[in-house]
Amino acid sequence: MIAKCRIGEAAADTVVRDDIFVQTSLPVDAERQDTRIDYLLKMVRGRRVLHIGCCDHIDLIDRKIASGDWLHELLLKNAEVCWGVDINRNAVDHVLDLGYKNIYCCDIEQDVPDALREARFDVMILGEMVEHLDSPVSFLRALHRCFDYEYELIATVPNAYFLENFENAINHFERVNSDHRVLYTPYTIAKVLSLAGYRVDDVVYLYRGIPSGYWQRDERLKTLYGKCPELRDVIAARASSGGPCASGLAQGNRCDDLSVDEMDSLIRSTDGTVDDISCRASVANEIVTLATLPFDPYYDAKISSLIRDMRYWHDKYIAERNAIVARHEEEVMRYKAEIEKLQADLKGMSSREMHDRRTLGSWFDRLVRMVMGRLAK
Repeated sequence: MIAKCRIGEAAADTVVRDDIFVQTSLPVDAERQDTRIDYLLKMVRGRRVLHIGCCDHIDLIDRKIASGDWLHELLLKNAEVCWGVDINRNAVDHVLDLGYKNIYCCDIEQDVPDALREARFDVMILGEMVEHLDSPVSFLRALHRCFDYEYELIATVPNAYFLENFENAINHFERVNSDHRVLYTPYTIAKVLSLAGYRVDDVVYLYRGIPSGYWQRDERLKTLYGKCPELRDVIAARASSGGPCASGLAQGNRCDDLSVDEMDSLIRSTDGTVDDISCRASVANEIVTLATLPFDPYYDAKISSLIRDMRYWHDKYIAERNAIVARHEEEVMRYKAEIEKLQADLKGMSSREMHDRRTLGSWFDRLVRMVMGRLAK
């Protein structure tokens, strides 16, 4: 059984296995009650965003704008900056005529405008568009080549395991968008992203609409959706591009197993001004490995998520420190706030006595102090 928190690693494995078993959810997934819109707005807030596939059919655009639920407009209101790109020329022209700016018509696989190439984005959103692609891996590889720096990619897709799909099958029919090519599972969307060169960090389950609407006809469905989050209708995969830190992180992923004493020594050696990204990546990856050992799944997932977030923010700062002169103070404050939040979250869990997790907490604290020490210089 492959743990859910290792789904990205499993998808990146090039060895073909006829049957693998992948854990699809954890208690933390059941607790999450986000809608697709809630989740995406949370992920883009205060960040520089490129919305890929930002348009829709023209009549749907007008209808969604009128009802206040057009995704691109919501992203514009929550992101620091939000640009859009779409292949539908008529839809792009229509949106531009309505007064929206920084929206481009182009085929990512063929030609990307210089303005898009020169802009730097923190996150790219692909909202329910991957399932419309004839060759999703080819498209995503082109995207990865075009934007060759560190950013997050978030792809939302319809969930093949959606409860309604099983109900429809029992009644001998299928409900589907006529332009869809494929239905994705947690593993297959992770596989497609991995084949394109992205590092999958997390897969979550979301509701397309208001959660209470899913069990309005039968209150028992509330318990079912709660206990089995993989039955919800949307999957969101969060991945990292790798960018300038990719080689160091890859080296860290390939590092030999470290003993407890060796890892403790390596962490101590990073206190100060060490600039070796691969050294820090080795430390982070070994802690993630320790944190995901099969003890308490909920606790393991929380620790793993904290450390992965820590590594993301740390590598993001290192990679972009020479390119944020104008926004330096703002970036540093946001970075510090993220680190402080991670510290608070970890401290809140430290009271749980889970074998030697107190040792893990002290190692993580030292890693945090090392990073904060660098910021103070």
